[in-house]
Amino acid sequence: DLSNRNQTQLNQLLNKILEVVNHERLIDNQTLFVTCSMGVALYPKDGSNFNELFKASDTAMRHLKGTRKNSFNFYTEDYHIERVNRVKMINELRKSIDNNELYMLYQPIYDMSDMTLNSFEALIRWKSPTFGQVAPNIFIDYAESTNLISYIDEFVFATCLKLRRKWHDFGDHSTVLSINLSSKGLVDSSFMHIVERLCLEHYYIPKGIQIEITETALISNFDLAKEHLTRLKRLGFIIALDDFGAGYSSLTYLHQLPIDCMKIDRSFSLNPGINNNQDLILQAILDLAHKLKLKVVAEGIETDKQKNFFLDMDCSLGQGFLFAKPEEEELANQRIIDRLEKN
Repeated sequence: DLSNRNQTQLNQLLNKILEVVNHERLIDNQTLFVTCSMGVALYPKDGSNFNELFKASDTAMRHLKGTRKNSFNFYTEDYHIERVNRVKMINELRKSIDNNELYMLYQPIYDMSDMTLNSFEALIRWKSPTFGQVAPNIFIDYAESTNLISYIDEFVFATCLKLRRKWHDFGDHSTVLSINLSSKGLVDSSFMHIVERLCLEHYYIPKGIQIEITETALISNFDLAKEHLTRLKRLGFIIALDDFGAGYSSLTYLHQLPIDCMKIDRSFSLNPGINNNQDLILQAILDLAHKLKLKVVAEGIETDKQKNFFLDMDCSLGQGFLFAKPEEEELANQRIIDRLEKN
């Protein structure tokens, strides 16, 4: 271990490197500002040879980039444990996909003005043998860093097309089933062929299926994403922009993409009526949506106050724990049947 004196000297050296790198540079009449991120591994604590030290420092740097930039970060044993768990979780996820152990839940979306069922969002879930119930954002992130995400996307589409066909056979022709498409799936040309094949296999024209995409998915390759969304729209899918208002470029997408629906990011639901500026932004978003004839869904509705706030804003569709948590297919089917019987 480093003595306090050596640690201070090392920190001074690392800060000096940052200081040297962090200067404006004039190149071709363009002013550029360079930043620096450094991962630091110590011999022999973090590795006994170059390869071990390189892996440790690279791990430390990747953690740094996820939290802050233009700084340095020391490798710790926790990073090693996390890396081992990541590899183990990815291996378990691969086995779970092969063994059909992933499953879907469905969260209802209601018209809050009269509490009639409007649609469902399909949500994928995974219970790991070792780690228990894994948050979707974690295992989807792992899947996107490998080639596993294409299998998950195909599973989701196949499951939901089959379910929507079942509702069609019940006699339901209006309830929309919403699917989340991964950022990699959106720009994967081969996956578009898979979607077309699945539609044929399940004998369903997907006019009752909505595909949700995020701004993150669009940023990676906008031109290809636009081409694929247009293709999906031609097939009959409804297109929704999820987490609207959370990013920086959402407004520009509304006139460039075949968007039918926007889902308002749950951050607008947290403290309704408290932040006047936020409320004004929300009202402007809703006014714009109405003028563009877009359907709007408010996410994260957990209290009557939130529900009434959005109703006052002329946003009637809501999704959240106030109405229902994500539920298994049997309960979703029963909601469809109950509504059909009432009508």
